[in-house]
Parts: sequence; C-alpha cells; structure tokens
Amino acid sequence: KKGRVFDEVWVLFPDPWSSFNKRRLIRPYFLTLLSQRLNSGGVLRVASDVKEYIEHVEAVMDPLLQGPAASNDADGEKGLWVAMADEFRDADTALPTYRGATHYEQRALMQNGSIWERAYCWTSTQDGQ
Repeated sequence: KKGRVFDEVWVLFPDPWSSFNKRRLIRPYFLTLLSQRLNSGGVLRVASDVKEYIEHVEAVMDPLLQGPAASNDADGEKGLWVAMADEFRDADTALPTYRGATHYEQRALMQNGSIWERAYCWTSTQDGQ
C-alpha cells in the first residue's frame, strides 16, 4: 500500500530521558505514525540497557495489544499490534548474534549491565492483506 515502506524499525538504545518521559521516542503518537508506515507483518524492535525504559515501552504498548487500532491513514486501515514474546530478552548479558552490537550495548555489558529487548508486529486487519 502507498506510504507503507518499512518491514522493520529498530530502536536501539534510545536516550531514556529519565526526567522527561514526554521526550521519549516510544509514545502513542510515534506508534500511530509507525502503524501508518509499516507493511503488514512489519516489526518494531526496541533494545535498551535501562530496564525502566523497557517498562515504559511495555506500558505504552499494552493498551495497543488489546485490539484493532486505526492507523489514521487516508485509507483508514486498521491493524493489530502483537507482542513477539519469543523474541524478548530480559536482563541478558550476552551480545546478540542476529545483529551487530551498538557502542552503548557493548559499554553496558562491559560495566556488568544487562540488555532488555522487546519486539512487536503490526498486522493489517483489512481484507486482502
């Protein structure tokens, strides 16, 4: 569909903005925009070395996992966000094998930190998708 250009969007180690939650990237407005640009079956992946950021992501995503959401595009397409729980990582201390490691990730692990990851799939509920 027109305007749907991404199969995956990776948000790796964003600034957690601990004092200013309104500045965090993962917010309802961003997810609405993303649902307009992801192809059906597209995936949002988020990784952080800050557990509180992942808890924030879960809190923002939880209401969207409850049922169909309008993407507000010109076609009025609706879809579902689905948690890909089999791809979650919790307090992991190993570098991932499916992608390169970022500078922040390497530094966190060298300082005996941990990595958390979440993955969510957006699927169109329109006929013919």
